[in-house]
Amino acid sequence: MTANELVAMYLTKDRRVNPWFARKMQDVAPEIRDEVWRKIKELGLDDNRMSASLPVPRRQKVVFTDAEWSWIADKVFDGLRKRRSEPVHVLANKAISQMPKERHRRLTGHSIAHLTQIISKRIDDLLEAEKKSQVLSAKVESLEATSQSKEQIIASLKDREIEYHFKERILNLCTPAELLALLPNDFLIDQIPTNLLVAQAIARSLEMVNDVGQGIIGALEALKLEIHNQPIIVKHQKSSSKASSIGTVVLPKIALIGLLAAQFQTVVDRVGEKAKLVFVDKDDAHNADSIPNGCNYIVVWTKFVSHSIDGWAKSKAIGGTQLIRHNGGIDMLVKKLEEML
Repeated sequence: MTANELVAMYLTKDRRVNPWFARKMQDVAPEIRDEVWRKIKELGLDDNRMSASLPVPRRQKVVFTDAEWSWIADKVFDGLRKRRSEPVHVLANKAISQMPKERHRRLTGHSIAHLTQIISKRIDDLLEAEKKSQVLSAKVESLEATSQSKEQIIASLKDREIEYHFKERILNLCTPAELLALLPNDFLIDQIPTNLLVAQAIARSLEMVNDVGQGIIGALEALKLEIHNQPIIVKHQKSSSKASSIGTVVLPKIALIGLLAAQFQTVVDRVGEKAKLVFVDKDDAHNADSIPNGCNYIVVWTKFVSHSIDGWAKSKAIGGTQLIRHNGGIDMLVKKLEEML
C-alpha cells in the first residue's frame, strides 16, 4: 500500500483509529511508515481523532414486533406477485428501507426463515379461501338450478333446522293450549309430578261440587278447617268388674316432611290410630300455613329434603314442639313413631 492510502485509512468515519491501520503499517517498508507519520502530523489527524478511552456507542439491537413482521410480509408478498424472479431477502430489505431509520436492521437466515413461514401461511389461507369459494359457488349454482318453492325447501329441512329457524315465530303464532293439544296424554302425564295431578283432580272435583251447591262447599270448608286446627279426641270405654267409665284421649299431632303421598299413606295405615298425622309436601314446606299450629312433633326425612327446608322446620319447632330428623327407611320411621307414642 502507498503512504497516501495508509493515511486515508488512518481514521474511521467516527474519527477513531482504524484497527486495520496498525496491521497494514507492519507490512510496508520503514521509509513508507516514516512518510505516513509525517503526513499524519502535517494534516493534524492526531488532533482530530477522538480519545480511545471514550466508549464507542453501540447500536441498539432492533427486534421486529408481530405487526412489523406482518407489514414486511405484506410488502414481500405483493412484490412476489409483481416480480416473481426477485429473491425474498431483496424484497424484505426493500420493505425495511421504507421503515423509520431507527427500525432498520439486517436480516439473518433465521429471520428470512421466519418471514418465509408467515408468507407460506398467508398463501395457505388464500388457497383454503379459494376452495371454500368454489364450494359456495357450486352450492349457489345448485340452488339456482333447482329453484325449489318455499314448500319444497321447508319439506327438505330437518327437524333441528326448522326449530333453529322458526321456533320463535311458531311460539308467537300458537297458543299454549294449541301446542299442548299436539302432545299425547300419556306423555303429558309423565311430565307432571303426581302431587300436582292430584291437586288438579281435587280442584276439578271441587268445581263439580260447586256446581251442585255452594252451601255444601261452605260446609266442607268449615269442617276441613276445624279438623286441620283441632286435635282429634277419641273416646274409649274402660271396663272394670264393678263399673264402666268413659274417658277421653288426646292424640298427639305429628307433621311429616319429605314423604311421598303413597309413603305417607303407609305410615297412616300403621300408626294412624295412635296419632294425628299431617302430610307436608316438601315443595310447599316454606309456606307459612303448611305446618299447622299445635304440632307435638315435626319429623323431617332428611334424605329427601334440602338443608333450607330442614332449617325452616327447625325454626318452627318452638315451644313444646320437638324436631326429629330421620335418615332411614319407612319401616324404621314407623318403628320410631311407635316408640314415641
